Amino acid sequence: MIEEFKKWIIEVQDEALAEKRIKAEAKGDKSKW
Repeated sequence: MIEEFKKWIIEVQDEALAEKRIKAEAKGDKSKW
């Protein structure tokens, strides 16, 4: 149960990072990546 929860958290964090990256690239700000 805890392992599945950890995986879920990692997936959510990955999605959030991907979203930030996409937004940053849309703004032309690639310095953070």
